[in-house]
Amino acid sequence: MEEWVSINEAAKILGVNRTTIYRWSKSGQLPIYKVVGKSKVKKADIEKLLNDVKPLHQR
Repeated sequence: MEEWVSINEAAKILGVNRTTIYRWSKSGQLPIYKVVGKSKVKKADIEKLLNDVKPLHQR
């Protein structure tokens, strides 16, 4: 079963602000869906984005 989070929750998980979530959505990096009239993000999409991010500095 799909898990959904709000835009605010997605921003908190990713450590960014709401504007960044909408910018990533516009660029195709993180889809936003309307679920019962509210904007939501799939938790799986957040996890995929987190796994795709490469650290700036590696030890």
